[in-house]
Amino acid sequence: TFAMTEVLPVSGRVCEQGHLHHDLNMGLVELIALDGARPAAPGELGTVVITPYYPYRECMPVLRYDTRDLVRRLPDTPLDCSLAGIPGCSRILGKAGQEVRVGERVITPRALVEACEALPGEPWPARFAARAPGGRLELTLSADTAGPLSPAELSERLGADCTVVAAPVRHLRADL
Repeated sequence: TFAMTEVLPVSGRVCEQGHLHHDLNMGLVELIALDGARPAAPGELGTVVITPYYPYRECMPVLRYDTRDLVRRLPDTPLDCSLAGIPGCSRILGKAGQEVRVGERVITPRALVEACEALPGEPWPARFAARAPGGRLELTLSADTAGPLSPAELSERLGADCTVVAAPVRHLRADL
């Protein structure tokens, strides 16, 4: 489910196909492009912006709250999930500001976590650090996460054109 005190009573839930559907009876939910200037286009990353409706904010001014939660707008094709009557978006993919930009490509924290968790090392918690020096993805993993794989094997497993560094330390800080 999706909820936060700042936007109550607006909430959301995930259907069996993994879409996040917000209850539009309680407030306006917008998906705003990362540049903040326009609605996100189909397939584009954006942030969730929520404006709760009256009377729930009867004693407050109208607030348009940018949650900074990254989501991807779904294509404009009809949905066939159990919540198809309610507009949906992707699940939360991370927080705005934590994405890594490699040229025109944006890599979300969720994509990195899921790739790292699929590696053969210790399954939880996946620890990594991501940067893009010189416009190329550089991913540093702990030795626990990397397991017995070489940096080249790790890059291949992650399915990314990136430089992978397997750090000898047992734990790295992960602010996700």
